[in-house]
Amino acid sequence: MNLLMGYTYLIPILFASYLIGSIPFSWILVKVFYKRDLRSVGSGNIGATNAFRVNRGISFLVLLLDIFKSVLVILILEKMCAHKSIMYLTGFTVVLGHIFPVWFLFKGGKGIAPTIGVVLSINIKIFFLFIITWAVVFMIFRYSSLSSIISIISSCIYCAVTENFNSSIFYIAMSIIVLIKHRDNVIRMINGTEKKLF
Repeated sequence: MNLLMGYTYLIPILFASYLIGSIPFSWILVKVFYKRDLRSVGSGNIGATNAFRVNRGISFLVLLLDIFKSVLVILILEKMCAHKSIMYLTGFTVVLGHIFPVWFLFKGGKGIAPTIGVVLSINIKIFFLFIITWAVVFMIFRYSSLSSIISIISSCIYCAVTENFNSSIFYIAMSIIVLIKHRDNVIRMINGTEKKLF
């Protein structure tokens, strides 16, 4: 089918995808424009939500850039005629890079933005389900973390039902890691200490 099916080509592609995913746009932009270390702000998380606590405009730019990381990688693979399951796998690797960046001792964001980029690039129906679910839950509860958790779960179920086995496995694995990264948010919501975005 194409060269990507060989491990010789797949391994460097996955490594490059990880490095692209690990680019800490939120930390870079906050550092450049506000001279602050995002790790010392709010939750200390390197992601768009925490960047929102510094500046709303900068957080929107961070969100777009983090989404673009996945979109870029998957569009390149699409041009190379890669199988959909390979696209999900490389998208998964981008998300891993975002969550576990080597530059910050593997302590990064929570993976929501690059996950959105994955489904935007591969399955537009899952993308719209994710976005609509997030928006509805957020309008009701005002918790970004809860909105993300429910969106991940709903999109994961839809993917399992509509996609082939290999694609579903990669998306489900990616979703599980993203959900695990939200465990502290779940604990804070249970304790009533989770902060609403606004």
